[in-house]
Amino acid sequence: MEEPKQVVQGTQVEKAPNSLDVARLADVVIVFRQSRSSMYPVALRLARAAPRYREMSLDGTKFHIAGFGILPSDLERAQALLRSSGAKDLQLYVNGRVVDHWRFGEILSCYLRSCRCVDWRSHCHKVVTSAFSDEREFRSVSFRITLGQLDADDDVPPARRYLFPRARLVERSHVKLERLHPSTASAQLQALAVKLDCDVCPRFDARAFRELP
Repeated sequence: MEEPKQVVQGTQVEKAPNSLDVARLADVVIVFRQSRSSMYPVALRLARAAPRYREMSLDGTKFHIAGFGILPSDLERAQALLRSSGAKDLQLYVNGRVVDHWRFGEILSCYLRSCRCVDWRSHCHKVVTSAFSDEREFRSVSFRITLGQLDADDDVPPARRYLFPRARLVERSHVKLERLHPSTASAQLQALAVKLDCDVCPRFDARAFRELP
């Protein structure tokens, strides 16, 4: 087995962490390499300001590892590093697994906007009138011509309303749940969030899905 390469961190020399160690360094871990970009010093300064920071050398190339917690202040710093053009060949770990950094950047921006709201639910939750595949979208405008008196039985019943705990899912994926699916509606919603990486959002809770009175 190949011997692990060495890491120089200050005056201390230690073995380079494996990918599992890197992924578990913090809730959000950003890895990027040294480069000749004019913005590299900016990215390096942002990385070194992270709550957790390491350097490692791999095949002669220095890599920087910055770890962040889930506090909004930490995630704002992570966002700044993700947006830095000086961070080349980015690799991102969230909760121990690899996540696409472009997609996570969008989710992170969405979450930080919710932190500025008086009630974050007004940003994150959405009321819809069509949640299942066998339902049609309710339209509030209708046109009808009738001769004679309209019977009460002919009245259009009020549309069902559902609370979606992740407005982004509705806006981006036109989600439709399956009423006859063996999994619950909340489980289906959670699975869709996993597919789109929306489950990494600290606000997301599929159990909040419900039909409103």
